[in-house]
Amino acid sequence: MSKKKHDQYQYLIDSLDLIDRNCKRFHDGDYASYRVVANQLRILLCDSNRGKDNSLAPRVVDDLRLHPLRTNLTDEYISKKAEAIKKDHPDVGPVLSWEPYTITGIPIQKKIQNLFDLGSNLIPLNEWLNQYVVILGGKRFSLREIIRSVSDRGGGSHVDMSPGEYLSESYKSHHKGDGRRATSHHEPMVVAIGEYIVSEFKNKLNEGIKD
Repeated sequence: MSKKKHDQYQYLIDSLDLIDRNCKRFHDGDYASYRVVANQLRILLCDSNRGKDNSLAPRVVDDLRLHPLRTNLTDEYISKKAEAIKKDHPDVGPVLSWEPYTITGIPIQKKIQNLFDLGSNLIPLNEWLNQYVVILGGKRFSLREIIRSVSDRGGGSHVDMSPGEYLSESYKSHHKGDGRRATSHHEPMVVAIGEYIVSEFKNKLNEGIKD
C-alpha cells in the first residue's frame, strides 16, 4: 500500500472511531455528540470540494456499496400506500409525516432502529445516499440531505441561522425527553446512520483496499 493510500486508510479508521465513540456518548446523555457524527459521515460519504466529490470512503473501499433502507419512500411506494389507505378512508389528505422504522426509548431517549435492510442486496453509494428515509411537513428527505443539513447548517461544521427545510421541520418534531430536553428528528437519525456505517465498515475493511 502506498503512503498516500495508507494515510487515507488511517483517516478512515479515525473517522469510524469518532463516529463510534460519539454515538455511544449520545446514548449516554451527551446529546450534542450527534454533531460530530454528522460531520464525520459527511467526510466519509458525501463530501465535496468546488462541486467535485471529495468523499473519503470511496477512495479507500473499492466499489463501495451499502444496504438499502427497509423502506425507501419513492413516488411509487407512497402512491401505492396512499391508494390502499384511501380505499378504507376516502377523505384522508396528503401524507404530512411518515417515519417508517422502529422508534424506541421514549420517554428516556428516542432511538431509531431497523433502518436498513441487512438481508437485501447492496446498492452503490450514490443510490444509497439518495434514498428517501422520512416525510416531515409533507416533504421527503434523503439520507444525503439529512447528513449534509446537520453537518453544513446544524452545528456539525457550520451553524447557519437559516437552517433549511429539513432542520426546520426536524425542530418542529420534538419528542418528549426525560425532563431535561426534547429530541428532534435529526439527532437520533444521524446516530442511527452512524451506527450502521461503523458496523458495516468492519466488514468492508476486510474485503479489500484499493491499491
